[in-house]
Amino acid sequence: MLFKSKIKWAALIGFTLSIFSLLVHLLLAKYSGGNLFHYRESSIFFTRDRVLSFRGQ
Repeated sequence: MLFKSKIKWAALIGFTLSIFSLLVHLLLAKYSGGNLFHYRESSIFFTRDRVLSFRGQ
């Protein structure tokens, strides 16, 4: 029975860490405002006209 008890404790700890991680991620998403990463959209991705722009070409 001790083995099953260890499995239950491991599952409980894993579940608790998962809930804590989810809570942290949700709080970061809520309060970050999207200003954590800065990138230049016109140099790599699509421009406003939806045409590929490769660094000024």
